[in-house]
Amino acid sequence: MFGWLFGPCRKASPAAMQNRLNSDLVAYVHTFGMPERLREHLASQARSGELASVQSKLDQVLADTSDFLYAQRDPIRWGSEFEQELFLYLSARHGWLTRDGFGPIRSFAGWLTWHEGLSAL
Repeated sequence: MFGWLFGPCRKASPAAMQNRLNSDLVAYVHTFGMPERLREHLASQARSGELASVQSKLDQVLADTSDFLYAQRDPIRWGSEFEQELFLYLSARHGWLTRDGFGPIRSFAGWLTWHEGLSAL
């Protein structure tokens, strides 16, 4: 409607959405989810209106991470094999998740494993 004034309306590409969500995840998760950090991050990108939607997606990744950890029958032995297994599980459920976004999830998972006594020490 106002394309002549503001230019054509463009939706973000799937790759741009993937990058955004991973960037949002990096801003949000520092050991665990920090809503204020996400709020500030989205405000700095003029995306405050997306807070509820983005936080819901990121909280689902954290919930799936928790579910995966609690579902382990044996004590968790952290290492590259276990991290790869966790990453593959999460990226299958959340197609937008990349290795960059996985870093904070790894931190959250490590903290949760220690805090809940799930680790094989």
